[in-house]
Amino acid sequence: MRCRDSEIPPTGELNDPRGTIGERLHIYIVHHNYTDEPMNKQTVLNKGIQEFNDGNYFECHETLEDVWMIEVGPDRPFYQGLLQLSVGCFHLLNRNYAGAESQWSKAHAKLKGFGSQHLGVELKSLIEGILRCQEMLATVRSGECREFDLSIIPRIQYT
Repeated sequence: MRCRDSEIPPTGELNDPRGTIGERLHIYIVHHNYTDEPMNKQTVLNKGIQEFNDGNYFECHETLEDVWMIEVGPDRPFYQGLLQLSVGCFHLLNRNYAGAESQWSKAHAKLKGFGSQHLGVELKSLIEGILRCQEMLATVRSGECREFDLSIIPRIQYT
């Protein structure tokens, strides 16, 4: 099977002229990982978390998007929440405060539904960190504070 140049996320349509869902998933996985080996979601999650903790928010988004795009089970909102957290941080660094707030709100809403820990990620402190970021951003946007203190961006703790 040959990789296609464009991204082809699964759509769920059974009679899609681009091939079966399984064929399209295979193309998508090969396209994004440059391998015929199946994706190890835990390895990808660990890589994305490391990128986030290193402050490489755009790269984290790209990495976790690979898992989120093919996840069809109950973990899909979890991956999307982590994605939205990283995109929010990326927006913050580019002074797109409305984008940061929007993404952090979405991340908070998704991640709080997974309890205090999920797939080895400690969510209680992460969610508290998101709330601190939202509070700090509100003070920056109101003019009460001149700059966002980047040191309050939470690190993702995982086992």
